Amino acid sequence: MQLIALVLLAACKGSSGHPHDTDVADTDDTDIPVDPSKCPAYTGISAEGQTWGWQSTDAFVAASGVDSTWVTTLTSLTPAGDGQSSAIQSTSQGSSVVPNTESATFTTVLDMRCDIDGLWVLNSRFDYEYETVFGTTDGHVYTSYSHGDLVWPRDAGVGTSWHVDADGTIDDSENGQSAFTQSIDRNVVEETSTTVPAGAFTTLHVHGTTVDQDGNTVSGESYVDADVGVVLNDVAELTSHHE
Repeated sequence: MQLIALVLLAACKGSSGHPHDTDVADTDDTDIPVDPSKCPAYTGISAEGQTWGWQSTDAFVAASGVDSTWVTTLTSLTPAGDGQSSAIQSTSQGSSVVPNTESATFTTVLDMRCDIDGLWVLNSRFDYEYETVFGTTDGHVYTSYSHGDLVWPRDAGVGTSWHVDADGTIDDSENGQSAFTQSIDRNVVEETSTTVPAGAFTTLHVHGTTVDQDGNTVSGESYVDADVGVVLNDVAELTSHHE
């Protein structure tokens, strides 16, 4: 069932980090005042009640055997009283076709923050339930970051790159608790056109590479629209979006 968690979290992983946790290449020397309580362009986060519909990509289904559909709702967007940040929460609910199971459902809750540096994810809570011929099983994967992953820097554009050294803990009902570290590099490669079931978008193509504490390396691609946010990545594509 951890494969379903990857589908939900691949586009947006996070942290409770601070500016010194990141090394962001500055591509614009212009000093432009920003409202840190508003999320940056390309995150897609603007108002409570927004929804995004998703489905697994054909390539992910072919590789994993897991075929999921879900809807993500922005359930809370609360600016801080000092105007320096916003607390954000999203909830995703969906179902999956998984080999050797009769049904599978899941819920993922992300706690996030927008501030002067950009968009962060503070915690993720993934709960699932599936049925087989032997009965019903439920479980969870909860991830908490001590020093985390800046998902999207403010004012990022073509040529922007950033590096993050992240660490935290995972509470996995199947495998127990464990600590982790991640070395993450991302680069905005180009502006391009991306077509998914939700429509055609002008997007930024982002290449990311993550190396864990065991030296395992995972690379991936994401495509983000200025107004909608992520529309395509290695595991999921957007099917709908509503303000």
